[in-house]
Parts: sequence; C-alpha cells; structure tokens
Amino acid sequence: MGKIRHGNKKNIILFLSAIFVLTLLFSSCSKKEEKGNGFVVINGLIYKKDSKVPYTGRKIGYIHGIKVQYDVVKGVKTGEFKTFYPNGAPQMAGNLVNNKNEGLWKYYYPDSSLESQGNFKDDLPEGKWEWYYRDGKLKEIGNYAMGKREGKWQDFNEKGKVILEKIYKDGKEIKKKSDKKKK
Repeated sequence: MGKIRHGNKKNIILFLSAIFVLTLLFSSCSKKEEKGNGFVVINGLIYKKDSKVPYTGRKIGYIHGIKVQYDVVKGVKTGEFKTFYPNGAPQMAGNLVNNKNEGLWKYYYPDSSLESQGNFKDDLPEGKWEWYYRDGKLKEIGNYAMGKREGKWQDFNEKGKVILEKIYKDGKEIKKKSDKKKK
C-alpha cells in the first residue's frame, strides 16, 4: 500500500517510510484494537470487536486526515484498496490479495491527475512503471524485477525529450547517461 515515486533519494525514503507506517497500521501478529472503529486485529485477521468470526465487508476509516477504504474477506484484506486526499480526490488505488499489493496500482496528485502507475506481484513492484508530470506527459519510465529496478530507466523533461538514461542490474545503477542539452 506504499507509494512508489519518481526516483530521487528523498522520494525513495518517503516511499519506504510510507510502507513501514502502513505495514504497522494494517498488519499485526498480536491482538491490537484499531482505535475507535470497533475492529480488532488478532493474529493478522480483522474481527469486529467482541466477535469470534473474522470480518467480511468494506472497511472505511481515516489515518491522519487520509480516507482509507478496502475490502476484507474472512478477516483478510482482499480486493479493492483506495485512499483519498482530505479534499476527496483519489490518492492511490489498487488491489490486495491476502493482505498484499497485487496487480495494477495507480497514484494521483491532489488535483486527481495521474502521478504514477505500475504493477505489484506478491507485494513487490514488478514490470513497467511510469511517472507523469501533472499535465499528463511522461516524466520517468522503467522496469522492476522482484521489487528492484532492472534494465533501462529514462527520465524525460516536460517537452518529452529524454534527459537521463540509467541502466540497472539487480537494483544497482551500473550505467548513467545524461543529455544536458535537452533539459
């Protein structure tokens, strides 16, 4: 349920922090009451408070002003997952399978324009990911393999020209080429 952002170090740190916070909020191996919403998590399963039957239904709540909604089947987060900015605009949307990110996920700017999109497989980024400027033009494109950057990644300026190419192997940058003329 984390957000992958344009590839600078600050955004990578924010992405990893978001994953850590959301992991703490949404999964637990011990009994934990989710503050004020009438649900508890016991051994990783969601229950209505005072029920012995794992919950099935849609959960809607707020975390730091962000609206969060997701589907739960027999106590496990499975199905549609969405978050919304305080202004009501979508923030992210994707699917969960057995408490893990799976399939296409989309992330949005507060004005509802698409910021990035890509796939997850078993909770890790996988395959092609794209980032966009607010006007919809491509900002960055690249591929993930088992959660790590792999192969050629390209950054584009706002006019659509390639300004930076990087080659990754097993998540490590092995080659970099920039074109300062095209910035």
